[in-house]
Amino acid sequence: MDIPWEARIARDPKFKAQSASQGIIPFARFLYDYSTAEGVKAGHQAIVQSGKEKLAGLWSSLQGSGTSQQALPSQDFVHSPLKDANGIRLLRIEEVSPTLRCSVQAYTAAEIPTYLCLSYVWADFGPMLNRGRDFRESELEVPHFSHADTAQIILNDQRFSIGANLHGALLGLRQHLDGKPIWVDAICINQNDPDEKQAQVARMGEIYSAAEKVLIWLGRRHIQRDSAMRLLRVWPEFPTNPDNASIEFHGKKYNTAKAFFDATSTGSELLSWFNLLMIVTESWWSRVWTVQEFILSKDYTFFYDGVEVPSTELKKATDWTYFVAGHCSSKVIPPWVTFQPSMFDLKKASAKLDLFDVALLGATRMAGDPRDKAWAFLGITDPSSIGQPPLQPDYKNRSMGDFYLDIAQRLVRGSGLVTLSLVNHPLPRESYTFKSKKPIGNRLLDQYKAKKRFPRQDPASGPPQEDVFDENLQPDWSGNSVGYPSWVPKMATSVAIEPTFLREMKAQGARGRSFNDPNWRIFHAASKNQGSFSLSADGRALSLHAHMLDTITATASLPLTKETELAFYNTFRSWYPKKSHLAEVPYLESTTASDALCRTLLMNMWLTTHPAPQGCKEHFANYLARISTSPSSVKRDLCLKHKPDSEEGDIFAAAMDDVGLDRALFITEKGYLGLGPARTEPGDFVSLVAGAHVPFVLRKGSHGWMLVGESYVHGVMYGEASGLSFVEVQVV
Repeated sequence: MDIPWEARIARDPKFKAQSASQGIIPFARFLYDYSTAEGVKAGHQAIVQSGKEKLAGLWSSLQGSGTSQQALPSQDFVHSPLKDANGIRLLRIEEVSPTLRCSVQAYTAAEIPTYLCLSYVWADFGPMLNRGRDFRESELEVPHFSHADTAQIILNDQRFSIGANLHGALLGLRQHLDGKPIWVDAICINQNDPDEKQAQVARMGEIYSAAEKVLIWLGRRHIQRDSAMRLLRVWPEFPTNPDNASIEFHGKKYNTAKAFFDATSTGSELLSWFNLLMIVTESWWSRVWTVQEFILSKDYTFFYDGVEVPSTELKKATDWTYFVAGHCSSKVIPPWVTFQPSMFDLKKASAKLDLFDVALLGATRMAGDPRDKAWAFLGITDPSSIGQPPLQPDYKNRSMGDFYLDIAQRLVRGSGLVTLSLVNHPLPRESYTFKSKKPIGNRLLDQYKAKKRFPRQDPASGPPQEDVFDENLQPDWSGNSVGYPSWVPKMATSVAIEPTFLREMKAQGARGRSFNDPNWRIFHAASKNQGSFSLSADGRALSLHAHMLDTITATASLPLTKETELAFYNTFRSWYPKKSHLAEVPYLESTTASDALCRTLLMNMWLTTHPAPQGCKEHFANYLARISTSPSSVKRDLCLKHKPDSEEGDIFAAAMDDVGLDRALFITEKGYLGLGPARTEPGDFVSLVAGAHVPFVLRKGSHGWMLVGESYVHGVMYGEASGLSFVEVQVV
C-alpha cells in the first residue's frame, strides 16, 4: 500500500544511520548522492555560467566598450484608428542601435501579408510557483522581476514604452523573424482605446490561427530557469506506456514511470523534480491568454533567452508533471495543474472546448483582468456550449458580480448541476491567519520588495480586482435578506479545495474524459433520481428538486496546523459517549463509527485508490494517536492489540491533504458523518439533489435556501438513499 509522497520524503533510508558509529557512512552517501544529482549539477553549471557572464560584463564596462545610450525622440507614439474593422497592425523590427527601433503599419483585411504572432506574458515575475493560488497564502513569495520594469523603444520614429519581458522577446527573436512582420498585442492593439481593444480581443482567435507561425517566448532569463533548462536536456523521456517502461537513469533501469518517480523523488533528485515541475508551471504556462494562442497556432516554436527550445523537451516536462500530479497532493503541484489537461493534449485533440472545461481551464490560471478567464478562451470554445446570447468581451462593465453570474447561468444551462460543485465560499478574510517562520527583518524586506515589484493600479481606471472575500459577492449568511446568489461559482485563481469530481477523475484515471460523461464518476448519491432544475426570470435564483436528508448538529474544522489537532480530536470525540469505544459504536447498522470516521476523512479514497483499502486503518490509528497525544487511549478506543505509533501519524495527515483542509467534519441528528465546506454550521441541512452525484449542504433563509457547498456523507454516496421523495426548492 502506497503512502503519500510527502510522508515518504521523511522516510528515505539513504540518509539514515543504522547506529551512531555508522554516521559517517550515510553522510558519505549523502555527499555522493547530492553531488551526482542532475538538478544539483544543472544548478552549479548555471551559477558558473552566470558568474562568467557577469565578469565579462564587468570587464567590458571597465574597458569602456559599453555602448552609449541613444537619445530618444521627444514625441510619444500615438496609434491612429484602424480604418478597417477586420484589419490589423503588424510590427517590423528594423535595428538595434543601441535602442530597439521598430515600425508598425496598419493593414486592411485584403492587404494583410504573411505574418507571425508573438505569445508571451506581459508581466514576467520570474520563476514563481504559488502566487495567489491559495487564499490561505503561506510565506509571501517575492517576485524576482518587477511589474514596473519597462524599456523605451523607437516606434515609427517616436518614443514608445513597453514591458521589459516584451523588450527582451523582441531583442531575442529579431534574428528568427526572417524579415517577416509580427503581431504583438501590446503594440498592435491600441490599449488606450476600449472600443478597439474590445473588438481586437474578440478577434484574437482569428489573428493567431491565421498566423504562419506563433513564436512562444518563455520569459526573461533567470538562473533558476537556466538550471531547469539544463536539467531538461538530460532527464529521461516520459514512456509511451507508464506501466510498461524501460527508463534508464544513473546506471539503473526502471520498468514503470512510478518506480522511477518513487526511487528519485525522495532523495537528492528531489531538487531535479522541482526544477522539472517549475519549467511548465510558471510564467507563460500559467496564464490565460497563452492557452488559446498555443492551441490555435498552425505552427509554433518555443524560445528561451533567444534560443529555440525543442517542443519535445517541453512536452516531456509536461508529461512528467501531469503524471506526478496524479501521485502528489495539490500542496506540491500547483492547483491549476490538477484542474485541467495538458496544453499539448488539448492541441493534439484540436477540438472546441465545452464552456465547463473553459471554466476549469481559466479559473485557476493567472490573468491581469479576471474577466479574461472566460474571454481569453472564446476562440477555442464551442459556441453551442456558450448558449445565447453569444458571449462577447465587455471591458466597459466593471462588475465582477455581473460577470460571474453570466458565466454561471450559461454553465447551468449547458452542463447542469455539476456546476454547483464549483461553488466554494471561503470563511471571512480574518479567519485565515498565518504565522510566518521567517525572522521579522526578512519578512519586512520581503514585503518591501513585493510592494515595489507587484503591480499597483488605480482602482478607478485599472481592471477590476479578483477578490473571493468581496462583500458584494457574498450571500447574506444570516438569511435575513437576499445577497449575492449562493449557487454562483467564482472563477477565482485562489483555491483551497478541489471539487470532488476531480478526485474521482484522478482515482479513475479519467483525465481528459468529458465532465458530462457519468461513466467515470465514482459517487452517485442522487444522480439516478429524476428531477428538473430551472433559473428564475431574473436569472438570480435556481430551482431544483432536493431531499433534506438530515440536520447537522455539530461541526469540527479540519486542523490546518499541528497546534489545532488536539482541539479537532476533542471535538469529534465528544460526539460519542466518553466511555464508549469508537470501534464498537454502530454506524448505520452496517459498520462502526471508527471505520466511518476514517473513510469520511479520506472521502473513501486513499491517494488514487477507491475505495480506501483496509490498510489505511492502521495509518488512521497512528493519526489519532498523534492528534490525541494519547496512544494508549486510542488503543482502547479502537480495540487494538498493539499501541499505535504517533510518530507515523503524518502518513494519514498527508493523505487527508487531498480532500482539502478548508473543510469541516460534521455529524447529523441521525448520526451521519460527513465532510462539508468550511462554512458548514450546526442547523444546516444535508440534502440530496435529484440528478447530482454528491450531496450538498443547504441553509434555510427567509427568502429561500442558500447553497453552502458540496459534501461527502458516509453511507449515502452510492445511491443507498434511493426511493426518497424530492421536493422543489429555490436556491438564492
